[in-house]
Amino acid sequence: MLSAQYLLWSIGVYGFVFWLPTIVAGLTRQGIGTTGALSAVPYAAAVLAMLAASRLSDGSGRRRAFVWLPLTAAAAAFYASYLVGNSSFTTSFILLIVAAAAMYAPYGPYFAFIPELLPRASAGPAIGLINAFGGLGGFAGTYLVGWLGGGTGAAFVFLASCLLASALLMIGVRQPAAMLQAPGRQTTARSRPSAA
Repeated sequence: MLSAQYLLWSIGVYGFVFWLPTIVAGLTRQGIGTTGALSAVPYAAAVLAMLAASRLSDGSGRRRAFVWLPLTAAAAAFYASYLVGNSSFTTSFILLIVAAAAMYAPYGPYFAFIPELLPRASAGPAIGLINAFGGLGGFAGTYLVGWLGGGTGAAFVFLASCLLASALLMIGVRQPAAMLQAPGRQTTARSRPSAA
């Protein structure tokens, strides 16, 4: 389930990463210098969002909520950006900034959640498998967004759909009850499914 979830998330992230300059250039109709400068802004927001989400997740012990909520926000921002289209550069660009920040924010809580979810001996191989599916999603995202026309409405809807599906899968991830009671594991707010 986590492999499928991370594959869909990676489709959204890498579809955005590789096609952001094309999207920005289509919105601004400016040269490469302006496009490059504006393309850096969403990543600055993403850095701040990652730091904030990691700190809040660690402080509260909640993991899943700090993954699925931002991914849902990213999906909504992509879809809203599609609805705005070229009618307002400022609104559309702000929505892209929100989408980028919300897509990157969950990385810390997500990769902290996996070792808390699984026995110690299997956490490493599980992370490797999940990352392999993420790599596949990265390839698929860039390819499919290009096939859909780069910065077109169809690409925006596709990215939003993948991110929303990823968020919904994350909501369905539950820590096995047996893991909560395993010897040497504490049943704390960090490990209870209701708190994640």
